[in-house]
Amino acid sequence: MKSGSFTRQSILVALVIFFAFPLLGLSFWYKYASKETGMAILFLGNSYTSNNSLPTLFQNIADSAGYDRPAVSAYTPGGYTFNLFLADPAAQALIKSGEKQWEVVILQEQSEIPAYSSANPTLQRSSITAAVGLARLIKQSNPHARIILFETWARDARLWRTNVVNTDGVGANSDEMQTRLRLWYEEAANAMSASIGEPISIARVGDLWQTNYHSARPIQLHDKDGSHPNPAGSYLAALEIFSEVYRTSPQKAQYQGELTHANMTALKNIVIQHYTNVP
Repeated sequence: MKSGSFTRQSILVALVIFFAFPLLGLSFWYKYASKETGMAILFLGNSYTSNNSLPTLFQNIADSAGYDRPAVSAYTPGGYTFNLFLADPAAQALIKSGEKQWEVVILQEQSEIPAYSSANPTLQRSSITAAVGLARLIKQSNPHARIILFETWARDARLWRTNVVNTDGVGANSDEMQTRLRLWYEEAANAMSASIGEPISIARVGDLWQTNYHSARPIQLHDKDGSHPNPAGSYLAALEIFSEVYRTSPQKAQYQGELTHANMTALKNIVIQHYTNVP
């Protein structure tokens, strides 16, 4: 009896082990294996990128449009400039990360430097030189990476009327500031492209903000400070970056985040129209 009982018990234990270990292994894989199986993408920016978790918005939009969820990392210290990124060991280490080479790197300069640069040749040279330095650093460790410049937006037009915030030096009005931003990002892209020998893309976020504000029914995109994005502003930015990364219209994107369906549709249409008109 004891021998038979021991045999049956041994068989039972063996069966439990046989079936349990694969389940434990599956559980371990589910917990630690990344679900982000899409492109490896790095965001380098500041609060304009981190506010409202823009990189996560971008992931969710890509997901909802039918793409494998991108593996996104972001480094976004407040107020950071291209010069600061270039001198920051943490940023350098992240760019050079060998775990998985970056396929796309998205760069956002500090929000006022391009506007100030228009009347300050020294600042212009310094900021463009830093942009070129970042492009070289990225390509050294990630030779196949695409670099996309995240063109930011002008301050809220109301700031020029209220004088609550100092707008000296960035342009006579919001439209002039946006023009300065656009020209700086184009000059930076040209200089970076000449240095590394390949095209640099620009996500025209600021221009699309301007399109929205000049439309018949503009949606408020600035936060209360007239500078940072509210959720709608970050959503529009994420849509445009999505279109630039995947080289496609956001027509199939279904994720709307905190927006109403009407606002989501209106902002999507701005990006769709822009994408349709790009040669």
